[in-house]
Amino acid sequence: MSLDDLRAVLQAQADAAHAITVTAATLTRAGLTPRDGLDLLIRSRLVLGTTDLTVAFTGQIPAPAADSLTVTGSATLLGATDAAVTVTFLAAENGPADVRVAIALPTTWTLGTAFPTLGRAPFDGLALADIWYVLTTAPQDGFTWNGGVHQLIQGAQLLSLVTLGGPLAVVAALLGTPPGPAPLTGAVEPSQTGGTPALNLTAPLAGAVTVPGFALSAPRIELATAPVSDPRAGLGTWLAFVTTLDVDNAPLCDFKAIISSGGGFLTFAMEATGGTPGRTLDPATVAALVHTDYQVPPELQALFHEVTLRGLSATISTGASPDLVGVSASIGSSGPWQWGQFTLDDVSLELSAMAPIPGGPVRILFTATVSLFPEVFGAGNTFTVEAVKDVTSGDLVVSAGFAGDIALSALVSGLSQGRLSLPSGFDLRFEEFGIQLNKPESGASTYFLYGMASASLAIPVVGAQLDSDVQVTVDSATDSYQLVGSLLLAGNAFGVTVTIAGQETAVTGSWQASGPAEYFGIDLLAKAFGVTAPPVPPALDLGLKSAELSYDFTDKMLALEAESVTYGKAAFVAGHDAAGGASFVFGLLPSVAVTLDLSTIDVIGKLVPSGDDIISLSGLRIVATSPTLPANPLPPDAQQVIGPVATSGLMMSAELRAGSASDTVTVQFTHDTADTTPAAAPQAGVAPAPQATWINVQRAFGPVQFERIGFTITPETELAILFDASVSLGGLTIGLTGLQA
Repeated sequence: MSLDDLRAVLQAQADAAHAITVTAATLTRAGLTPRDGLDLLIRSRLVLGTTDLTVAFTGQIPAPAADSLTVTGSATLLGATDAAVTVTFLAAENGPADVRVAIALPTTWTLGTAFPTLGRAPFDGLALADIWYVLTTAPQDGFTWNGGVHQLIQGAQLLSLVTLGGPLAVVAALLGTPPGPAPLTGAVEPSQTGGTPALNLTAPLAGAVTVPGFALSAPRIELATAPVSDPRAGLGTWLAFVTTLDVDNAPLCDFKAIISSGGGFLTFAMEATGGTPGRTLDPATVAALVHTDYQVPPELQALFHEVTLRGLSATISTGASPDLVGVSASIGSSGPWQWGQFTLDDVSLELSAMAPIPGGPVRILFTATVSLFPEVFGAGNTFTVEAVKDVTSGDLVVSAGFAGDIALSALVSGLSQGRLSLPSGFDLRFEEFGIQLNKPESGASTYFLYGMASASLAIPVVGAQLDSDVQVTVDSATDSYQLVGSLLLAGNAFGVTVTIAGQETAVTGSWQASGPAEYFGIDLLAKAFGVTAPPVPPALDLGLKSAELSYDFTDKMLALEAESVTYGKAAFVAGHDAAGGASFVFGLLPSVAVTLDLSTIDVIGKLVPSGDDIISLSGLRIVATSPTLPANPLPPDAQQVIGPVATSGLMMSAELRAGSASDTVTVQFTHDTADTTPAAAPQAGVAPAPQATWINVQRAFGPVQFERIGFTITPETELAILFDASVSLGGLTIGLTGLQA
């Protein structure tokens, strides 16, 4: 069988349907052996789905010429209606039969016409002409186009002429004398799910790129795709201007600038070329690329004696006279760098210069990976490092990030070489650790570490915890370690710092109420510590509005110094009692005084001698404790507020002044020790005096005799001051019962 038999089969199809069908079955009916996968290749490259290629044709099928038979008809393909289609059947002797399909597309056609995902800037702005979409099933083939034979490989290729207008106008500006239309050709592999096709199109450009300070050659346009990081997003597509950078008259790398939709600038980035892998440069050559006379620091000269160019970028203005706006170069070291106790590997040096070039500012950045404190972070765990060199001062600052997991106990013990340790049960695991190392031009290096922990940390005795997002910092200059977080206490969040220095570990923090709704009292504090609060009247309760907190892990004691809304300073101390149970002491220094002017009291007011008629209480101190007391001494600052504590319960002390005499009195509000005997039996119809704690006064003011002063908490939860007194006139004694202030 031969192509003559195929001509007969095609003629029968044209006579019957005014069209021919380009399939493997058509070739088989002519006795030819189609190439494996011919139908699938035609359908996929022409985006036909499951439909066979049908080309409209009427008239006589031309006779074959040598080993090919060509039929020209029309079809609606790739978004073009009734496009001219030339089908060439290839049947080499003793080989499989192939098909070449060449579609002439109109000048109104764009990539977005056939592939909707490319119907956007800058791709829809490309001005194309003489557009052919050519498919061949042969491994190697050729197609006559643009005055020559274009070589084809199996699959689909786009052949077109592109004009440097629209988004490519910036390229024309760089070329000085814009060239005419350039051949944009390459492979196209459509997506079978309607997504972005795989593209690899290039357009070599005539002319030279004129950018001061760079030797650029082989300019070209590139339209290509590549997979992106998220597989679900399909392929990423770019339009780029590419040129080759030459150094010492030899190609160094490709220089590629992504084109968006025009603009006055192009930013080029280095892309390795296949012919120059691992080419090394000296630092002076790299500095010349950045248009600076920068010298590698003396301590790094041996390290960067011979380097590999890892990155190069330049931003070029595309105005009337192309010029450099910014340029940077990155070089890699030839080996590791030993800096003090640290070994830095994979070191790179980046130089960046900004306009005006030369003469503008220069930035120097080091990057590396470093194994820091392997005994702490583990062997094989490395930090990613960035370092900035101050050219003026010579100081070097290195910042490093570590992605891993590290226990606070291992960190403290390892970095202090065993000098420090954490209290029992006090530990956290940290993530996202970082370090900053400071190396001055002269002097020893220091480091500063920091980290974050999404965890909680219990504080012994306190019954509270450091909340999530705890930060840790380590300062080698002071050999101290700090944790920063929040402490939840009685429903209120204290911003706290845990300091580990020497053999001491302490927590300090502060809290400020934002309004009355956040005030809290002794009852909430006692509940937070799991102890029973003493019967403090609401009028004398804390009502804290701000507080300073400290906790000593050695003594296991927490101290709270606060400002009360009404009464002034307060202190709260919690710790272990002698049996190891929870206990606390609360002290309050009310900023109030109680004064009784006897001259204002009916009956006796006129009988009291002038200057001897005042009874007052001042310097009040109120102390409340749990049933048991803390075993360790109170902190000095809290002791000033609380004073000496001898017994548990609720106590009050004050300076009692009666006339010209004064004394310090202490009242214990406990039922087992209080003297609750009233001054006299109440008369009928008179309300009985409440049970009280009495203090003997035995003081006479003229005819007025004060025996005792009593203190009690009334049913209305008020603190009452009672008086046991009498008046003697001419042998008549009158007793006062139930008088209170």
